[in-house]
Amino acid sequence: MWIALHGYWIPAIPAGMTNTANCYELAEQILLIRISFTASLRETFFLLFAVLFGRVTGQRFFLTQRRNAKAISDK
Repeated sequence: MWIALHGYWIPAIPAGMTNTANCYELAEQILLIRISFTASLRETFFLLFAVLFGRVTGQRFFLTQRRNAKAISDK
């Protein structure tokens, strides 16, 4: 899944999926490109927040899925 932010498409994929690392790398590259073109401070903050929120949310989702899978396998 992708979200649009200030005219850029930012990947928002849970960490349990296969291409998550590539998507986060792409989001960080977009962030660096955006900063290099003298973006306003507010836009830079929103992009940084999108990348960090995506990482935290993805990691929580992945850990929850692993915990649920382990609980089911232990039964």
